[in-house]
Amino acid sequence: ETKSPLARLFSFNKEIFKFSTTDKKLQEEIISNQDFKALMTLVKNTRFQPCIKGSFKDGKYSILTEYHLLLPEREEILDPLIEFHKFLIRIIKNNVCK
Repeated sequence: ETKSPLARLFSFNKEIFKFSTTDKKLQEEIISNQDFKALMTLVKNTRFQPCIKGSFKDGKYSILTEYHLLLPEREEILDPLIEFHKFLIRIIKNNVCK
């Protein structure tokens, strides 16, 4: 989940996203992924503020992504977002849903 521009302005912690997981290896893989980095660059340079949540229930992993669709850069965001989701599916399939 990304922080709003106002929250970033007044935050002592200058990270632009909040990351919550108990799996530190998964967190490291995501943070070092190039598609994630591309999304974070878009977050820094545009008003793109995605909220990406994953949950594991009844043997199935779900990913929910929400963001504002009226961004002028909405087409620019699609490719990195799709590639990041492909990456998430791969690592979740290999690490979580064994």
